[in-house]
Amino acid sequence: MPSYPNARPDLRTEVERIRAYTALHAALRACHHFCFDFRLGAFHRATYIVMGLNPGETDDDRAIAGGPHEESSLVDYRAGRDSASRARWFNTCRNILSTDQIALSELCFWSSANLPALVERIGPLEGSPHMAFCRELNERLIAFHRPRAIVLPGLQLLPLAEGLYGLKHVASIPNAKGHRLIEHFERDGTPWVFTKHWSGAFGFSETEKGVIRDYLHRLGADAGRVRMTLPLGTGAGRAGLDTTEGALRFWSILFGLLRSRPRKRREKPVRRTKVIAKNRQRRRT
Repeated sequence: MPSYPNARPDLRTEVERIRAYTALHAALRACHHFCFDFRLGAFHRATYIVMGLNPGETDDDRAIAGGPHEESSLVDYRAGRDSASRARWFNTCRNILSTDQIALSELCFWSSANLPALVERIGPLEGSPHMAFCRELNERLIAFHRPRAIVLPGLQLLPLAEGLYGLKHVASIPNAKGHRLIEHFERDGTPWVFTKHWSGAFGFSETEKGVIRDYLHRLGADAGRVRMTLPLGTGAGRAGLDTTEGALRFWSILFGLLRSRPRKRREKPVRRTKVIAKNRQRRRT
């Protein structure tokens, strides 16, 4: 199996457990590859962990015979033969997170062409023993890296992840149109940040990308607390709402008030010619 420059043995035991578990289940052996702790840079511990639902499975993937293959901290099945779509996704992650200290994992480790194909292979995801296995290994992954945040591009992932990991809601951040852009949850002090998907196919704009980037940069590395400064003299500041929940709720409420504030009706300017005409009329009388 091909290694790659960023390979590290930090979680070798966990990767070997996934290999053994995959070998025990015919449905999982039918998947082209799995993804767990794949490193986008050369580092010991990740600043961010990025999770999706499960790895995609493309025609380019299936052209690589054999398997099941893996994207892990030990092996890259595409080493030396990257696809354009995968390289584009990795660059998007680096661009939004402003670092290559990123570990990739999935809520479900094993690949499929789409969600219906995954469910057909392994059955419903809710209550699945395979999902419970992934949760256990992802918890080990999070405990090892202690990331600034776990980032999940795709708001549709929220219901499954919230129930599977017992997440606690912290704040909702809308975009300029009032639609959901960021949903911030936490578990054991670690932020879980769900965002609108980072794909142009979902209408993802440069402005939204900047908001997400700025939001993630505000997340501190110390147990997921947020380094936000409240305006001096505000009620929130006096109340000491400089914790994760307090600060984010304050900003969420503020954004909501700004969106809902009625706009002042602009009066039409009086045309200069009309003013001159009125003055002339007054002189005549």
